Amino acid sequence: MKICVVGKLGNITHWMEHLVFAFDSMGHDTSIFSVKGISLIERFNIKYGTIFSKNFSEFPAKLFLKHIRKHKPDIIFFTQAFKLPKGIYDVLSELKNKPICIGWVGDVFSKKDIPKATPLDFIYFTDSGFFDLAKKIKLTGHFGYLPLACNPHYFTTQLPYEERDKRLLFIAHATTHREAILKQLNKTSLVVGPQWNKRNFNATPHFIKRKRRISPANVAKYYGSHLAVINILNETHVINNLSQRSFEPCAAGSIVLQEHTVDLEKCFEIGKEILSFSNREELNENFDRILADSKFAKNIAQAGKKRVLAEHTFAHRLQQTLDAL
Repeated sequence: MKICVVGKLGNITHWMEHLVFAFDSMGHDTSIFSVKGISLIERFNIKYGTIFSKNFSEFPAKLFLKHIRKHKPDIIFFTQAFKLPKGIYDVLSELKNKPICIGWVGDVFSKKDIPKATPLDFIYFTDSGFFDLAKKIKLTGHFGYLPLACNPHYFTTQLPYEERDKRLLFIAHATTHREAILKQLNKTSLVVGPQWNKRNFNATPHFIKRKRRISPANVAKYYGSHLAVINILNETHVINNLSQRSFEPCAAGSIVLQEHTVDLEKCFEIGKEILSFSNREELNENFDRILADSKFAKNIAQAGKKRVLAEHTFAHRLQQTLDAL
């Protein structure tokens, strides 16, 4: 099947790249269109297109239309669908035979995004809370629940239990909520990512590494060498969402300590495959037990890894969308 994946290459989560890898591994003929451009010429044209176009979205839209007419895909798969320029969707009306269009939505949205949904035949939400949000703003369409996943090509077990770093790991962008949760942790953590303020953690045992971009391979090295990873919700973008951080550490043999959300129970057996917390006490009790009880820790890690590889890879998610056609 000929599939065109549309999105933003180089995004911090590498969501688009993981989808392309999955489609390729499934044997599909996959083409890529990045609204930021792929070749040097495309990136230049898109970046400076505003010089010649009053509407920025017109420039990548024209390139997109040219791409679709050249590759003639059966399916167009939009990642971060409501974060893409509206012009990308507008030009679909110019196609004589519009391919099946699937949108995957991973961030909260608003009424201004409704026009982007019009040409989409299927809309999948990573977050169960988005169904109520869609109803609230009167967004209509063929909706489905499709949580994020992991790419097992990168995320594999690297170090045995005994050699793993015992600091609780968190690789993410800084937010107010995330900082508040980390300050509730009594034991040492390693926090890696952009916009963290080291001075805010002077009174804590935590280590802060400010890094703007981390490749999937390097993220995998961190996960594959740490005993446990904490996952804290991004309060600015999601409601109940499970991020890739809910799955990738498991595939790398690490234990995920997840801030509780109703979506967690849709994907894991809590207490056996993953651990969750809703307050300071649960956070510290769970991490203390991981450190003190090696048998318990190993069982959680093994069960989590087994569940993710069996059900929660990007290939599993994409096959679900294809089966629904």
